Amino acid sequence: MMLTEKNSKKGFTLIEVIVVLVILAILAAILIPSYIKYIDKANRTECTMIRSSLSKQFTAMVDYDKNLRKCTTDLQIFNITGSNVPKYMLDNGYYDGKINCPVDGESYTTKITFKNGVAHATFLCGCVDTFMSYQALCKEKLQEVLNKNKWAGRDSLIKAVYEENGSLEKIASDVLADTQLEGTVQYWRPYYLSSDTIVYYGNETDYDKSVTANWEATVLSVGGKTYISNGKKSSNLAWFKDYSDESSLVNSTKFKSLFIEK
Repeated sequence: MMLTEKNSKKGFTLIEVIVVLVILAILAAILIPSYIKYIDKANRTECTMIRSSLSKQFTAMVDYDKNLRKCTTDLQIFNITGSNVPKYMLDNGYYDGKINCPVDGESYTTKITFKNGVAHATFLCGCVDTFMSYQALCKEKLQEVLNKNKWAGRDSLIKAVYEENGSLEKIASDVLADTQLEGTVQYWRPYYLSSDTIVYYGNETDYDKSVTANWEATVLSVGGKTYISNGKKSSNLAWFKDYSDESSLVNSTKFKSLFIEK
């Protein structure tokens, strides 16, 4: 007599499926943010490498091209290369890498300076925060401006910084992230309170449209802290009655009603 054994297969119960899904959801909530941060860090590292490579290849290009070697101003170079220098380098065989920032996909802008008569280029994008070096430049120029004229107007400092830097400093995209100003282009301008104290105000008006931007601010940097307008509407610095020092500015009732700390 043969004995037969019946195989019975048991499936998952609804509760077991729900438990598995909950566990997967918890793991996803933990791992996805970490993965996103890892990707962002990798992209920023790649951006640094790209900008370094572009700078080195730009120097080699100028050394090779006699027309570029003759240039003594950034405008002369831009007349040859156009405003998109990385694209010119790529199209003419001076560079064979990426020409857009891997963080936000935007094209690199080019800042050209001259040292001992030789052109050097710095490539910038929204993920590069050069604000600290900009602050150092503003402090240096403030002393120069006041040494020439101790009654110099605040617009004199803005003009001096612009002429030396070649542009106003763009506010880094991460400063504007998660605010009503995200996705806009804002420019920093220096505003001195005293001979050794500068606050920085920002808005969308570029230098060509107005040197001072009518003293209107949607972003402020005071004492190393950043303050963003409650709305997109800018506020005139003249509205704040007490400019004697940084603390009196940020603690004024008017200031607190218009700006929030970022």
